[in-house]
Amino acid sequence: MMLLLDRLISLLLLLLRLLVKILSSLRMLLKFLIPRLMGRFVMGVMRRGSRIVKIMPA
Repeated sequence: MMLLLDRLISLLLLLLRLLVKILSSLRMLLKFLIPRLMGRFVMGVMRRGSRIVKIMPA
């Protein structure tokens, strides 16, 4: 019974470690991607905004 409990605890700890690794790598990936995606979005809005400004005075 104790051996089974020990294996269950070690399995839970292993799963917890894997979850922490996945979450930390996901956080690093998002930290890398979000500024680039926001930059593309802002550049797209600025380009569309400049077209609207060019159309309105004419």
